[in-house]
Amino acid sequence: MKKFVSKFRVALLAATFLILPALVTNATAGFAERSDRLLYGHDILNWGRNLDTCINETDSNKQCLILEGEMDPYKYSVPTMSKISIPESKNVQKIFAQDDRTKEWFIYDLKNNQEITRNTNYEATLEQWEMLGYSEPEFASESNAGKFFKEEFSSKISRITFEAFLFLSFFIPFLFLSLFIVLLPGSVLLFKEYRKTNKIMFLAAGTLLLLSWIVVTAIMIRFLSFL
Repeated sequence: MKKFVSKFRVALLAATFLILPALVTNATAGFAERSDRLLYGHDILNWGRNLDTCINETDSNKQCLILEGEMDPYKYSVPTMSKISIPESKNVQKIFAQDDRTKEWFIYDLKNNQEITRNTNYEATLEQWEMLGYSEPEFASESNAGKFFKEEFSSKISRITFEAFLFLSFFIPFLFLSLFIVLLPGSVLLFKEYRKTNKIMFLAAGTLLLLSWIVVTAIMIRFLSFL
């Protein structure tokens, strides 16, 4: 019996290392895509990572910035951006940005919803920007936008929920598999002690562990059905 329990435990440990990565991968599949809604004046700057909208030939990380209206995500015809000017006040009328796909610099009039100028040369675009009465801006990029703009409350709740789910996606399979490994061999050992000593306490404890193992197994099967 000892040899059987030992071999069974080794087999379950091996199964843990083989199955757990697959469980985690399935549980988190589809969640690589992420976007945070940042407050940009009276509008929303959608900071996207791994979004199909951000795909281009030079950016393997698929990050980009997308300007949206607060109530209407399709309010503007601004292309996806890799950089955008940091506004001096909340009343943003024009933006100075870099196109994420073409890498061209452009100036966009938000009030009239139209592009004013576009150029591959930064200095030439900056000259047009200064002619509009603005000084050379600082830029937030697709990699650090979260440092310059506050996150919208609903977006923050969504992000916290996502992070909690990600944690549980790792923790729950590990917890269930750990219990799975411990409970069944434990019940076998307790039943063995009951056969030796004929004490009811070992029978009761072994039965309790066996029932617990059945419950954990049922929960694992239920959990896998959601993946």
